[in-house]
Amino acid sequence: IKLYLGQIGEARKRPDDALRWYRSVDRGPRYLSAQLLVATLLGKQGHMAEARAVLQGLTPVDEAERIQVVQAEAQLLREARDYVGVYKLLSQALAQQPDAPELLYDRAMAAEKLDKLDVVEKDLRRLIKLRPDHAHAYNALGYTLADHTGRIAEAIQLLEKALLLAPND
Repeated sequence: IKLYLGQIGEARKRPDDALRWYRSVDRGPRYLSAQLLVATLLGKQGHMAEARAVLQGLTPVDEAERIQVVQAEAQLLREARDYVGVYKLLSQALAQQPDAPELLYDRAMAAEKLDKLDVVEKDLRRLIKLRPDHAHAYNALGYTLADHTGRIAEAIQLLEKALLLAPND
């Protein structure tokens, strides 16, 4: 209930109420979600250091939760347009979890912002190898090749594969 009360506070543009409710969520199945919302709300308020401290103070119980926390911190940095910070954070996380599809995709997108096309291609190709059905990876790699290289034929093949995998996307 406390999580939902926090969401109501946010919807009513009452961030202090929302934070109070989110912070009151006890450890259990909704705790991580509440803490991610605390960090997100603090980030929106411009309290980046505090938001990151909340995330860095969490103790994820498994790989999926670790990835969620890293992605939340990367999103904070992205919203602050700190693409170098995003790239560094995701690179550190990938050193620990090198086959995490979500992290590979996110780092590829951060690398593209920094014009690190070799990393974009390497990460997206690794992701495609791990998850051959990942339409967004084919799409991103196809557009990267089309926009930044002369490899148009290869780009078209990748984009066609993305379209085949997700025709309505």
